[in-house]
Amino acid sequence: MKRREIQQVSSILDAVLAKYGAARAPDIARVIEDWRELAGDSWGERTTPMRLTDGDLLVEVPDGTSAAVLRYQIPALIEGLTDALGAGVVTSVSLRVARPAGR
Repeated sequence: MKRREIQQVSSILDAVLAKYGAARAPDIARVIEDWRELAGDSWGERTTPMRLTDGDLLVEVPDGTSAAVLRYQIPALIEGLTDALGAGVVTSVSLRVARPAGR
């Protein structure tokens, strides 16, 4: 595929994602691929980014205790993500406790 064709596909994909409130494809890819680096040790080791919609990053945590501890660190996480990704990409973080295996 030629560079121009890739750029056109990227523009179309970004428009479709924006229509449904999702972030731009490169932003989503960067958050997923570089999560441990972007999030730092306390988040990167224990959590998984799930989706980025309308600036809200949904992050899965292993248990309620982790959620309680990390909830207080959300402002620092958003600040770090803003520094790395730019203003407005991640404006809030929601936490979801992972379901135990077998449920």
